[in-house]
Amino acid sequence: MMENAITIFFFIMLLSLVMIFGYSFYGKYLENKTFELRLQESSRVAELVGSMPELACSQAGNFEKDCIDVHKITLLNNDYFFDYFGYSTITLHKIYPEGDPIILYDNPLDDYNDAYSTVFPVQIYDAVDNLDNGGTDYFGYVQVRMYYD
Repeated sequence: MMENAITIFFFIMLLSLVMIFGYSFYGKYLENKTFELRLQESSRVAELVGSMPELACSQAGNFEKDCIDVHKITLLNNDYFFDYFGYSTITLHKIYPEGDPIILYDNPLDDYNDAYSTVFPVQIYDAVDNLDNGGTDYFGYVQVRMYYD
């Protein structure tokens, strides 16, 4: 009778340890999966920004991918693009020549716990600058910062 009680006790202890380690590993797995999914969402938004016809450079009706026309950036408003960008801040940075950052979209979450950023290079086109030569091209990058609670 005593041997049965001791066997049941050890079985319960072993089962408890397996459950504790299992939950610990599963928690780490969920953390990694959440990180991957949020990074994928940030990359998806970055790709969407780079290929938007609302921002793209166009010459003779041809649109260029990963090129942003500075005179089209005022078209983004928070109401219409919320379904695409969600709670995020999208900023255009000029690298060469240096310039002030331009906020394309700004709708951060008020109380956020996490934020993930994705950066991609773009060509920045200004048709008005150097008008005699057909405009000026700059080099820069777009930073997409996604907010999560």
